[in-house]
Amino acid sequence: GSSQAILHLSSGQSYRLKDNEQKIKENDGTMIAFSTRGSLRYSRSSSQRNGEELTNRLEIPRGGEFQLTLADGTQVWLNAESELQYPPSFSDKERVVRLKGEAYFKVAKNNHRPFIVQIDEMAVKVYGTQFNISTHEQNKIETVLVEGQVSIICRNQEKMLKPSQKATFIPENGEIFIDEVDVLPYTAWKDGNFVFHNEELGSIMDKLARWYDLNVF
Repeated sequence: GSSQAILHLSSGQSYRLKDNEQKIKENDGTMIAFSTRGSLRYSRSSSQRNGEELTNRLEIPRGGEFQLTLADGTQVWLNAESELQYPPSFSDKERVVRLKGEAYFKVAKNNHRPFIVQIDEMAVKVYGTQFNISTHEQNKIETVLVEGQVSIICRNQEKMLKPSQKATFIPENGEIFIDEVDVLPYTAWKDGNFVFHNEELGSIMDKLARWYDLNVF
């Protein structure tokens, strides 16, 4: 695997982020800086215009990974074959992003503006914490809390998570299961490690296939 991504701006322009450092300006004045170390950073400009609701999309291909710092200071690590949609700058009421695939979030604390990760009909609501979300497993969404507190919201139900707990949401029937877990196997990927505990070979090979861009049968 390597650090690589495709950035899609609100204008429809796309940038392949891999080799050359770049500085990009969004339509609302937000500055976007890409480093060849594999990271993207958003920063508000003093001349930034208000009232424009823009959306950026960061796409991580198979065999890739990427690190992103949003305009509020929240850090996001995106795993292979994942996608994140987010505004260049957040509103004054809440901070909402949409995820497909897997990401680790280190959310900048703000008690007045909750941070919400939307995954289809499920949402994770936080104010400042660290957690991992994965939608790669078929028919389930897993949220593992490292520190702080988050709530899982779906179909008029809300469940709180404590550190070292995993919430498994089943979209088919809307059920949420909470278990005590060792967080390391779920979060080690962001530091470049694979950790597997009593995991089926098929699941292990699925993860290796995404990372090394292989087809395994």
